[in-house]
Amino acid sequence: MFSHTLLTIDTGYTNKRLSNAVNYAAFTEGRTGMSFALRGLVGLFKGYYTVMPYYKKIQEYSDINQRDIWEYELNLTPDEIRRMIRHIKELDLIYTDYYFFDENCSYNLLFLLEAARPPCTSPINFFWPLSPLTPFR
Repeated sequence: MFSHTLLTIDTGYTNKRLSNAVNYAAFTEGRTGMSFALRGLVGLFKGYYTVMPYYKKIQEYSDINQRDIWEYELNLTPDEIRRMIRHIKELDLIYTDYYFFDENCSYNLLFLLEAARPPCTSPINFFWPLSPLTPFR
């Protein structure tokens, strides 16, 4: 029922699986069940940005959890990608409260896109069903 959003940044390798995956996720401390759901609804989890090899995310979502993976290409320039990478490095070890329904993985990745290509639609003004990703198609 729920999905996950992440970004990949290509490396010099020809194999897409060797790209870097940029992820924003809740640190759930292994909680499950009602405690997991309640804490996620009221923002009691800390959310962090991480960078890891894309093949590990593929393994986690496709192989282990048997979830589909859909990929869409953004038309960011090399300068925009460098600007986004610098911002990702600034956010290392910084957390925000993670709310499953509104301030989640998708919402927080919009801050990275905003850093890459200002002024795109700010996450602060994000309102579904308007798509802030339109400029990147």
